[in-house]
Amino acid sequence: MSTESTVWTGHPSHWHYFWAWFWGILLAVVVVGFFIIIWIFVDRARRTYTVTTGKVIMESGLVAKSSDEVRIKDIRSISVRKSGLTGLFGVGDLEFASAASDQAEITFRSIPKADEVRDLVRRYQES
Repeated sequence: MSTESTVWTGHPSHWHYFWAWFWGILLAVVVVGFFIIIWIFVDRARRTYTVTTGKVIMESGLVAKSSDEVRIKDIRSISVRKSGLTGLFGVGDLEFASAASDQAEITFRSIPKADEVRDLVRRYQES
């Protein structure tokens, strides 16, 4: 019996919040900006993405939590979508679909090094 361990954990990239950071810093002198910056940290904290040796998991929420998971051996396709300036920095959406669905069941939104995370999951698919 093998034990499952976490091999990667992440949150949306700060690049995902570029404009919120821009306005938050610009408006910090009028206090509104501090609320924008607080919102960025809360929004990032409420979304956690995890890859274990057997599953990919997306959790959301701070107080009321929900989660979706797909076993790695059931994943039929993995798609990486990058666009714009953030894509040049390696930030992208990682979509996982299983044989049970035509569409992505789990999406890791705006994660840094999306290609590396995809390759990590593929390595565990092959083992």
